[in-house]
Amino acid sequence: MKKNVLIFLVGVFYGLVAYKHQLFPVGFFTQEKEQILAFVKDNFLSTPNKPNFDDNHKNSNTYLFNIKKKQDISYSNIAELNSFNLDYEFIPIPFFGKVSYFNIGNEEITISNQGNEYLLNKMGVKSSQTLNNGGIKSLFKIDKKYYAMVAAKFENDCPTVKIFDIETNRVLLSFPCLSSSKQIDFNGVGGAYLKLSDGTDILSVGIPTDDFEDRMLAQDDDSPWGKLISLNMNDNRFNYQILTKGHRNPQGLFEHDGRLFSVEHGPRGGDELNLITIGGNYGWPLVSFGDEYSLESINSNQYTYPEIKTGSFNFLPSIGISSVNNCPDSYVLYYSPNKCIAVGSLRGSSIDFIVFDKEYSKVLWVENINLKSRIRKFKFEGDMLYAITDFSGLIIGKLSRFGL
Repeated sequence: MKKNVLIFLVGVFYGLVAYKHQLFPVGFFTQEKEQILAFVKDNFLSTPNKPNFDDNHKNSNTYLFNIKKKQDISYSNIAELNSFNLDYEFIPIPFFGKVSYFNIGNEEITISNQGNEYLLNKMGVKSSQTLNNGGIKSLFKIDKKYYAMVAAKFENDCPTVKIFDIETNRVLLSFPCLSSSKQIDFNGVGGAYLKLSDGTDILSVGIPTDDFEDRMLAQDDDSPWGKLISLNMNDNRFNYQILTKGHRNPQGLFEHDGRLFSVEHGPRGGDELNLITIGGNYGWPLVSFGDEYSLESINSNQYTYPEIKTGSFNFLPSIGISSVNNCPDSYVLYYSPNKCIAVGSLRGSSIDFIVFDKEYSKVLWVENINLKSRIRKFKFEGDMLYAITDFSGLIIGKLSRFGL
C-alpha cells in the first residue's frame, strides 16, 4: 500500500514538472498540437477579417471567416459507393462551431457561426438570452446587404425570432412570442434561406417547442411559426407571406429543375425530404411517421387528413437531416435521365444521394456516403465536395468512377 502511494506521489510530482518545463510526454503533444494548428493556418485559413464597420458600412462582410480552397489535397480516406469512390480529407478548423452561413467562392469558402459573439454583441443580444441553443440561425444577403435571423429570449423573457439588419442593428421583423419559455429548444427554429430563380426570398421557420399550444401554430394560417415564408422589404422593414405550413423544423432549402425541395427534422424518427407545393400543408403536428421522444405515438395515418402532403422520402430512424443540395456531376450524368438530390445529416454523419425517376414521382434508390462527421452544410462543385461539420472543420473530397 505504501509503495503504491509513493508511486502515485512521484507520478503527480513528475506530471507537474513535465507540464511546467514541457517535458515528455506533455511537450510532445503540445508541439504536435502547435504543428497541426500551424499547418491548418498556413494551408487553409485566410486571416479572419477584423470586425470593422466604417461610417458607410463598406466593410459589411468583415465578420465572416474565409478558408482558402486548396487544390493540392492529399486524400487519406475513401468512401465506396456502388459504382463510384469518394476520396476525401478532413481538415480541422479550430474556430468552427455550428455554422449559420456557408458560401463557396472561386478561391475561398466563407463561413460564420451561430454563436458569433461579435455579431450578437453588436446587435445587443447577450449570451444569457441565447441559452437553449439560440443564436444566429441564418445569415443571408439580399441586394448586397446582410441580415441575421436571431433566436433568443428577448424583452420580458419572450422566446422568439427577430431579423436584424446587421449594418444598422435595426430589427426589421419580429415574430410573436411563444407561450412556453421552459420547453424551448431553439435548435428547432429552422432558418434555411434561399433566393429562388424568380427572385423570391424564402426563409424556413420551425416550431422550437414541445408545448402543444405552440405546436399547433404550425397549422395556424395567421402565424409564421412552422412555415415556409417569403420576405419582402417595405419601408425599411420586412413583411412576410406564408407559402406552406405544417413544418416542424425545416433545416434546408434547394431549388432544382424548377422544383423546390426542403428537408426537416421529424421527432423520434420521420425526418423528411419534401418536394414543395406552394400552399401545401406538410402535416406537423397532426401527422408524423416518427414518435414523441417520450415514446408516445403520433398519428401516422396521413389519410385521415387528405389535404396533408407526406414527405417525398422519410427517414426512419432519424438521421438528423440538416441540408439539401445538388449531387456531383459525374453521378448525375451516369444515372441520367433519373434525377438526384443529395441530403446531409448530423446524427447520420453522412451524405445521402436520393435518386428519383425523371418525373420526380418516386424514389428509386438511396446511396449513403458515411463521412464519420456531423454534416451541417455541403455542396458539390462538379465532382468536388465541400462539407462543413459541427465544431470540427471542413471535409474536402472528390468523386470518381471505379478504376478511373
